[in-house]
Amino acid sequence: MLNARYSVLSAKESPMSQPIIGIVSVTDPRPTALAREREEYYEAQHNALKARLEAEGMKVIDPGAEMRPGWTDIFGMRTLGEIRHCASRLKAEGAEALFVGVWHWTEPGLTTPLVLETGVPTCLFIERNTGWAGYCEVALRHERIRGDYDEAVAWARGASAYSRLRKQQVMLWGASYSLTMEHLRDDPPHLKCLVIGDILEEGQYYLIKRAERMLAQSDPRIDRFVAWLKDNGCRIAFDDPAGERVMLTPDILRRQAALYLAARQRLAELPDYDIIGVSIKCQNELSEDWGCTGCFLPAFLPFPEDSEGPQRVISTTCEGDLKTLLTACLFNAVRPGVPSLFGDFKHAGDEYFLISNCGAASIYYAGNSTDPARVLPNVRIEGQCHCASGGAVGWDGVPGAYTVGRLVRIKGDYFMQLGVADAREVTDEVKANAIFGNMWPHHALSMETPSDRLVKVLGGNHFAGTVGDVTAEVAFACRQAGIPVVRLDNPAEVDAFYERIALM
Repeated sequence: MLNARYSVLSAKESPMSQPIIGIVSVTDPRPTALAREREEYYEAQHNALKARLEAEGMKVIDPGAEMRPGWTDIFGMRTLGEIRHCASRLKAEGAEALFVGVWHWTEPGLTTPLVLETGVPTCLFIERNTGWAGYCEVALRHERIRGDYDEAVAWARGASAYSRLRKQQVMLWGASYSLTMEHLRDDPPHLKCLVIGDILEEGQYYLIKRAERMLAQSDPRIDRFVAWLKDNGCRIAFDDPAGERVMLTPDILRRQAALYLAARQRLAELPDYDIIGVSIKCQNELSEDWGCTGCFLPAFLPFPEDSEGPQRVISTTCEGDLKTLLTACLFNAVRPGVPSLFGDFKHAGDEYFLISNCGAASIYYAGNSTDPARVLPNVRIEGQCHCASGGAVGWDGVPGAYTVGRLVRIKGDYFMQLGVADAREVTDEVKANAIFGNMWPHHALSMETPSDRLVKVLGGNHFAGTVGDVTAEVAFACRQAGIPVVRLDNPAEVDAFYERIALM
């Protein structure tokens, strides 16, 4: 059941993240037999769908309810004037997706202008009732669902997420790409046509300048942030200043905290944008030239609270990886309140593979919770194994089901590689396979597809992830964007894709 899939949510949807869904039922404009029975059936089915969407935490815009209070003869919309009024109300209320109830036959000339004027993803919904003749509308791109309310909810979440992303922006600090990783290069104009409103770019200097100013002025926010970590039980292991390799000291920790706070400050300075995700190019400008890694950004930007109080969840990736960033943003859009995971496909074994980022990922996954008092006791900050200095923010992933995936680009075409993986406990034996970077965050995951076949088709070294199964929602969003989905958890589909890309 879809409801069970969402039981892992630990934060209520805020009004900002709530899907805004329109619903309009269109009826036969002709005077026909059984008109009263038909309209009573329309009202019952319309209200059942509306109630289910509202029960799932969605805001439902129902313009017909304003037009037909206490109706006596006709419940559904039946004239072009009514259709245009509905479209106007839906646009004014910011509808992100639309259900059209076609519970019985109606003229396509009514539904077509509704879809055109509303301009959002549309689904035709009917009931599994042979007594009435639904499913007769065929005009513009749309989805069709017959009596499956779980599928309707998944479509609404996916379509709403797609519509929202089309109006939002992501920021690349330091742009792309990093360490000559060719698969991080991208086609921003193409991606803007497919899935995101805009892709902004700034140099890391915007963050460095603000961080240096905070440090020079002994900004109290830095000490408050460090105190917040300690007060919530985060374990911090400083290196011996007289040791052979000194990566983490109190001053370096404050430097990392200042860079994170500078990122929050910079985002707050851009109120005209709706920035939902960022990518920080750490290597080598920050990690070597500035002398400290940017690991606190992917650890704490995708988390809804810090020492300054509630914060917006900002999906975050490293190394200028735009494709995985957009995947993380999509996961967060279909699962509001749950930050997205980011990491490298690090180790491919016979029984599991490791996802681990080189220094940090959202601390949410240290306990699958948005409560800092629950996750920070599971977090350890200790010296990095590479770069000039800095602390890695490490934790061990929680067992359970996760959706993992990433956008890939092959010969100019985009695909969404997607699957559900089972996470196991990250034991000492598992971590023994992570000699390099054992202080990093780790998830040990497995799919039905064996790792040796999986690695043949992976489009890059990074993955995004989220708790539970949101593959249906993501697939619906990708259909709206025209992006084919490749199921990594289906061995036959993986093998077919392997043969397909050989001929591209």
